[in-house]
Amino acid sequence: MKALGIYFLVNLITISLLFSQQGISDYQFVTIDQELSQNTVSAMAQDQEGFLWIGSRSGLNRYDGINMMSFMHDERDSTSLCNNYIRSLYIGTNNRVFVGSLAGGYCIYNDTDGTFGKLPTAERYPELDHVTVNAFYEDQKGNIWIATERKGLFMWRAQDQVIVQYRHNENDSWGISSNTVTGVIGDGRGNLWVSTWGGGLNLFDTNTKRFIHYRHDEEDVNSPYSNIIRCMTGGSDGHIWLGTDRGVDRVSYDDRGKYRFEHMVIKSEEDEEPFVLDLIEDKKQRLWIGSENHGLGILDTDDGAYHWYTVDSKKEYSIKNNSIWSLFEDQKGVIWVGTFNKGIFKLDEGNRKFPVYKHNPYDETSLTHNAVSSFYEDKKGNVWIGTDGGGLDYWDTEAESFTHYRKDEYPQMSNQVLSVMIDSQENVWVGNWQGGALVKRKGSSTFKKFKLPPGIKVREGRENVFSIREDQEGKLWFAVFRSGIQVYDPKTETFEVFTHDEDDEQSLSSNLTRYIFEDSKGRFWIGTEGGGLNVLEDPSTGVFRRFNHSADDTTTISDNTVQCVLEDNQGNIWVGTSGGVNLYNPENDSFTRYGYDEGFADVVIHSILSDDKGMLWMSTNKGLVRFDPETGKVRNFDLNDGLQSMEFFKHSSFKLSTGALLFGGVDGFNVIHPAQVSDVFEEPKVYLVDFKVSNESIKNMAGVHLEKGLIEGGQVRLNYDQNDFDFEFAQINFSQTSKNEYAYRLKNYDKTWQQAGNRREAYYTNVPPGSYTFEVRGTDNGGEWSSQEASFSLVVDPPWYASVWAYVLYSMFLLGVLYWAFQVIINRERLQTKLMVEHMELSKMQELDQMKSSFFANISHEFRSPLTLILGPLKAMIEKKNYVSNEEQVHMMLRNAENLLNLINQLLELSKLESGKMRLELVTKDVTAFLKPIVHSFSSLASRNNMAYKVVMPKGAVELSFDKDKLEKIVVNLLSNAFKYTNDYGKVTVSLREEEDKVVLEVKDDGIGIPQEDQDYIFNRYYRVRDHKSRKSKGTGIGLSLTKELVELHHGHIAFKSEENEGTSFEVHLFKGTMHFEAEDFELEDEQVAPISANQGIYEIEESLYKSASSNDQIAEEEDKKLPLILVTEDNTDIRLYIKSILEEEYRVIQAEDGNDGVSKAQEFIPDLIISDVMMPGKDGLELCEEIKSNVKTSHIPVILLTAKASNDSALTGFELGADYYITKPFNPKLLSLRVRNALKTRDQIRGQLLNKSTFNINPKNVKIASRDEEFIAKAVAVIEENISNSEFYVDDLGRELGMSRMQLYRKLKGLIGQSANEFIRSIRLKRAAQLIRQDELNISEITYQVGFNDLQYFRDCFKKQYGVNPSEYAQDVKEKIN
Repeated sequence: MKALGIYFLVNLITISLLFSQQGISDYQFVTIDQELSQNTVSAMAQDQEGFLWIGSRSGLNRYDGINMMSFMHDERDSTSLCNNYIRSLYIGTNNRVFVGSLAGGYCIYNDTDGTFGKLPTAERYPELDHVTVNAFYEDQKGNIWIATERKGLFMWRAQDQVIVQYRHNENDSWGISSNTVTGVIGDGRGNLWVSTWGGGLNLFDTNTKRFIHYRHDEEDVNSPYSNIIRCMTGGSDGHIWLGTDRGVDRVSYDDRGKYRFEHMVIKSEEDEEPFVLDLIEDKKQRLWIGSENHGLGILDTDDGAYHWYTVDSKKEYSIKNNSIWSLFEDQKGVIWVGTFNKGIFKLDEGNRKFPVYKHNPYDETSLTHNAVSSFYEDKKGNVWIGTDGGGLDYWDTEAESFTHYRKDEYPQMSNQVLSVMIDSQENVWVGNWQGGALVKRKGSSTFKKFKLPPGIKVREGRENVFSIREDQEGKLWFAVFRSGIQVYDPKTETFEVFTHDEDDEQSLSSNLTRYIFEDSKGRFWIGTEGGGLNVLEDPSTGVFRRFNHSADDTTTISDNTVQCVLEDNQGNIWVGTSGGVNLYNPENDSFTRYGYDEGFADVVIHSILSDDKGMLWMSTNKGLVRFDPETGKVRNFDLNDGLQSMEFFKHSSFKLSTGALLFGGVDGFNVIHPAQVSDVFEEPKVYLVDFKVSNESIKNMAGVHLEKGLIEGGQVRLNYDQNDFDFEFAQINFSQTSKNEYAYRLKNYDKTWQQAGNRREAYYTNVPPGSYTFEVRGTDNGGEWSSQEASFSLVVDPPWYASVWAYVLYSMFLLGVLYWAFQVIINRERLQTKLMVEHMELSKMQELDQMKSSFFANISHEFRSPLTLILGPLKAMIEKKNYVSNEEQVHMMLRNAENLLNLINQLLELSKLESGKMRLELVTKDVTAFLKPIVHSFSSLASRNNMAYKVVMPKGAVELSFDKDKLEKIVVNLLSNAFKYTNDYGKVTVSLREEEDKVVLEVKDDGIGIPQEDQDYIFNRYYRVRDHKSRKSKGTGIGLSLTKELVELHHGHIAFKSEENEGTSFEVHLFKGTMHFEAEDFELEDEQVAPISANQGIYEIEESLYKSASSNDQIAEEEDKKLPLILVTEDNTDIRLYIKSILEEEYRVIQAEDGNDGVSKAQEFIPDLIISDVMMPGKDGLELCEEIKSNVKTSHIPVILLTAKASNDSALTGFELGADYYITKPFNPKLLSLRVRNALKTRDQIRGQLLNKSTFNINPKNVKIASRDEEFIAKAVAVIEENISNSEFYVDDLGRELGMSRMQLYRKLKGLIGQSANEFIRSIRLKRAAQLIRQDELNISEITYQVGFNDLQYFRDCFKKQYGVNPSEYAQDVKEKIN
């Protein structure tokens, strides 16, 4: 008994110590938002997937932190819940959820199809269908033990699926002690412990199948404290905890192999040992005790300390009922507390909510008002709190009580407190809204008014004091809204006032001051409303520097409303504004902005505090923002974290000496312990809640088989018309689930992850047939994406017409069609190929015919030109019977005959090459000696054309086998082309060089070059390169072709390089030796190569080109008696000189060397007739004729065209363009003279008709003409008529009006009407005079001046000259005719 007394004494001391600790306990029991099926929680368990199962007196609930799924009993459905009153829950292997009910037996949940069933048994055991099941246990062998009410203990043996029942038998001392079994657990040593109601504790020996009884014995301390054991749980070190109607017992196994019973004296606040309803030992070895009406007890198993948690209306997070029916610790260590009629609560120590203090109308010692505006801590660690509407509170942090200073109790107080501050003398200063300032001196218990200096537009005692600060010198700074800054010096009891001065940029930026802050350097930072930030570095100067927001400069402060300023542990200045927080950069007076882009929930910063680790805590309109300046990481806190409200009060924050942070808001204030805020989050597990097809859950759909459950990553096959479906998903997270975000994708359908935010559904419509996998992932509470993903596979079958067999049939049919089509196409292609080949052959023949036609047309020109210069002079000799001609004509005839012979020889050689009859006549000689006279014969041509001609030959002999005649043609052709296509003052170089096995002849010029598009065709027979400037083709098209074939006949090759407008280089490669030739290719005799004369005709391409020095002098208007002027346009100099020699005896002749020159000279000199060749470079004869006839200055000039083309089409084209005559080369010189004479005579006749009044009336106002020449005459008449009375209107004036020079006008009028310009003007004036005389309205003098004559006598002379009578006689004749 003595030992028992000592035992009770120790427990009593322990109780007293524990009660003393109750005030410091701050566990937060948070209720969940989701609604249970019923609010009395009787049992709880967590399955292997993480779902929390909650049993109630009316239904079973499954909770994932967001969704609460309820299961109810349905009598019509045998697969539904066995009974709605749940007594026990247990999670077995394979994630089987065992459910024990009140008088409804048990059932097991099947997650695959969402149904409930039972254990498989060999025989049905109906007694289990209606029992009350208190507990389950699965042993190491997989046997299931079922504790029942009044039916004893059942065991389902896994080996043979047989149920064994153990019942109490009074006659069996080794049987179970009671039929009301409350619990079954194993102890890890192979033993089974069975607790009973009234029968004490039983130890079941699994080997002997015997029950050992442990009952209460008053005489034995080592016995249970009560036989009524309500609950039982295992401990961490193998001991057993018993919950009885008289408290808690611990059963332990001692070193002697015996079990020891120890009663734990744990008395409630009512000093009673509780009736224990449930027990759990958590991972921290704390014992949680759920009692009947005594609340929740916690026992520290190490030191025996305990504490009771009961209903406390003063605390936000206390339990709401003292009857604790069930307890559970989940996988993450969260303690769940099930209560009677008040639902479920959780204690999550890893995710504590911020403590909040609010006004409680039922507690006078609570906060007086919820709008908290300011804080300040005194030396005792207590806090003065200002409220906006409730005055001032003094918070005793130890007693958790608030003392109030309200206006109703203290009339001098104001209920609208804006700021509070304690100075170094421990005086308490209070700033009010429209209440000025108050002060409570040290030692005084009352506040008194403190008079501020008169403000701007503010009544005394009605000031708005937003901020009060004491500086390092003990001076007090008041931020008085609308009155600037007022500084009070307690030593001198004087004020210094700083206000805004519009004329002083160094004054305060605004009088709307809100905040004052002094940094460690003694600088004062003043925040204003709308006026930006001010810095006063030296108060003695009164000079402020201003920082204002600029929308165009991101380095300025983010907003002009500055709410707060803070200096952090590193000395950095942070400025909170209505547009974010700003870091001041002292190097350049700039700011770095932080806000939405960095992840802030809001940018209206009301206050800033820095914790001990340098983190910035900011209050906003949307919660709290924590910002790490070093890493830039941001974390936002909201209502789920326990905030008083999302909105906080301006400037309302304070850091306590303990490191705790206070933030005041519109609905109380929060106390934040930064060290207790964890940033370690469990990786969330995402799962599929449901899968719906056309808004119907797959769990309820008939005919759709779901392989595996949704949670296990099931698979389903859908018909083609079941392609509208949606997924519902969630996280198993019991802490702040609203912060979790989701992303999902349907593989093979979505290209990227779809961001869902907080939405937990994904919808898909019209998904095409195919195989898909739906994947979803989520974030933890800190915003990091989880690596775990939930998935679900589905197959949308195609319709029958898109099935595999259908496609096989389609494929077979398609293959048949393709085979048929292939055959058709093959046959068609063969036919088309045949036609194409025929067409290509025809096209080639047509192309060849066209090339040949073009070639022969060109060759005919090449033939006719020299024939003209041969036959023409011969015919002239015969006609004149003069067979002695001048030397010049004889040389011209001989030169053109030799050119004609050379051309014919080329054609013959080409013909031989085509027929294969051409053979080589090789000699082996010094090729240098052979080529020198040939290449030097071009020197005179180079000299005449002012060209630089360079010949480079080896000094020694170069032996080569070659055909002399053919090599001569190769060299001449290449040099001829070089000179032909090189402009005057150009350069031609010919060089011969010897290489190891060959000789290379190079001809290079800097002429016009060969266009890129022509370079592939220049060696083609009959192909002629077009001059891109003139768009005409030059040459015959056989020279280079013949050259290439002659080179290849020597078994050599020819190559070239050319750039347009830069020049061309040809290289002929001839190989040394004789091995590549046949023996019959060599000549038998070896003749010496005779030197070729430089004057020999065949090499003289252009012999002595004489250009007559045509004077082309200015033709004066008065030169009427000169011969007619003929313009000869011909690109061949010989023909041009020959035509001139034919015509120069009767006419004046001027020359033009091509079409462009011809048009220019025609417009300059206005000739009486133009003779032009048709085929010329630049403009040809047809283009010249068209331009002459379309120009009003030259349209009257007759044009004779000379052509080598004998076709009618060419003649018709010429006549259509306005040509007057067509003469074909070679022409008879006499015929040419006659054509010229007739053309001029015809022009004279037309001129006479124009002058003849009967055929064409050029009197004023009577001109009606159509041709271009007639239009010109009509215009000239109209101009003269407009100026007919102007005696100063002369020839120059008429020319200016008609756009012609004096000479051009003269030639034009002379050619058209045979009158000079003066005669034409005078004629018109006189005809107008005759008209006026016939009208008989003016006298002769008046008419004289009316028609532009100043001299009456001169008018009479001119009139008589034109009409044969003087004006008076003409008037008389008119009158007589009228009479």
